[in-house]
Amino acid sequence: MRYALKIAYDGTDYAGWQRQKNARSVQEVLEDAVLSALGVKVNVTASGRTDAGVHAAGQVCHFDSEKITVPPQRLPDCLNRFLPSDVRLIDGWGADENFDSNRSAKRK
Repeated sequence: MRYALKIAYDGTDYAGWQRQKNARSVQEVLEDAVLSALGVKVNVTASGRTDAGVHAAGQVCHFDSEKITVPPQRLPDCLNRFLPSDVRLIDGWGADENFDSNRSAKRK
């Protein structure tokens, strides 16, 4: 199943969206939260990458998993407990398997 999430974050303490070897990223803390909360390793794709220090008020991202039993709309409640206070999920939904948060973005 494809899960879509809307995320908001203060990027001050992050090296941008994309996971990096030597710096903390938004992708990293989100993927770690999914692993901690649900025991599932996922690769989250965002509507676009951001630079260090950039904030987001409603960035869309997605991931696939057949192992998650939590309804998509409940993912924000479930995962926010495992995210730092400067990263919040504000919505979650099940997406069509052809949905791609990057390629489907209408604006960035």
